[in-house]
Formats: sequence, C-alpha cells, structure tokens
Amino acid sequence: MPLKTNEDRNQTVYPLWESGKTVDEIALLTGIPRGTVGYYVRKFNRLARTGLSPAIVGKAKKRDASEVFLSFLTKAHFFRSLLEMVNAGDFQKSYYYINTMKLLLELKSYITLDEEETRLLSEALSSFSPKVTSLQQKTATPKHKTIESILRDTKPQTGHAVK
Repeated sequence: MPLKTNEDRNQTVYPLWESGKTVDEIALLTGIPRGTVGYYVRKFNRLARTGLSPAIVGKAKKRDASEVFLSFLTKAHFFRSLLEMVNAGDFQKSYYYINTMKLLLELKSYITLDEEETRLLSEALSSFSPKVTSLQQKTATPKHKTIESILRDTKPQTGHAVK
C-alpha cells in the first residue's frame, strides 16, 4: 500500500532512522525511494543537531474549549512558578525545575496512547460491554419489589411434595 502523506512517511522512516538504519536499508525495507528517504534522514539529522527532537508529531487535533483552557492554565502556572524562582535569584532551583518539566514532557509521550492504541482499547472495551450487560441482566434483581412478591418468594411451601 503506497504511503500517501508526509506524515505517513515520517512515521515510517523515523523509527528506522532512530534505530540506526542507513538510507539504503530504510529504502529497501519500506519501498520508499532512496532520495525521499534521504530527504527525511537529512531533516531528522538537522533537527537532532539543533537540539530539537525530531520525534514525529501528528497533525494537531481539534481540541474543545476546556482542553485549551486547561493547557493554558498549566502553562501559565509553570511560567509563573519559574518567574518567581528567577526573580528570587534561585537559578539552580529554576534550572532543575525546567529540566524536571522537560523530563515529564518526554515521559508523557511514552505513557500517552496514540490513535491506534486508543482505537484498539475502545474496541476491546466495547467487546466486553455486551458480555457485562448480559451478565448483569442474568444476575440482576428487580430494584422495586412489592411486599406481596417478597412474601410469596420467601413463604415456605406447605403440604407434601408429590412423588
């Protein structure tokens, strides 16, 4: 299946580049033309040299207002705390604070589910849902029993059993 977008090529070439494969090896493994692979490898190398992470970032997802607001509050809190440390002259503490935040952002990429993992999790949960629902229906008792039905169900049977 041919790759249609730059994002597809990025996501295909990047892990192979990161694992140390050569341009020729990546081209052979993926079927992407050698010149195209070379372009992406040069781009990844250039980003790595400048200190920027060449990690693949997917297209920006549309976020609702609450997500945007939460992101804003998080960033505002971070910068306010950092500014207080710098103004107090505590540069060592601000240095460690920045590095801790950087580490947390890197860790976030490892624990955040990507689109494929989210889709698979959703499918797995939905496959359990009918089973749980049917189990609940089998074991569920009516929430509102009448006094007559409770007495009828708990009343001992009289008479002799027929053989």
